[in-house]
Amino acid sequence: MTTESVIQPVEDSRKDAATSIVATTLVASFKKGADHPSYENMITAAILNLKERKGSSRPAIKKYILANYKMNPGNQFDYQISNAIRRGVAKNVFSLPKGKR
Repeated sequence: MTTESVIQPVEDSRKDAATSIVATTLVASFKKGADHPSYENMITAAILNLKERKGSSRPAIKKYILANYKMNPGNQFDYQISNAIRRGVAKNVFSLPKGKR
């Protein structure tokens, strides 16, 4: 003999109301948005404004973005820039003329 038990949630209107209030508050706090344009747009602006003939280096792009946008330097910033460049290369928005491809 096999005994199967099905667990179902208990409906409690007070719990649902409290959960919905907390969920609404969390969703509202996450939908704030960024204080800066997308990383792809910032990198494009940096490349165009640096006007380097053979292309702009990553350190130069990072320096431009930190100087012109409200960004905090650090590992997260470096990671976002690297990923944005990688995605841009995959979408043919950027090209890597020398170095790693």
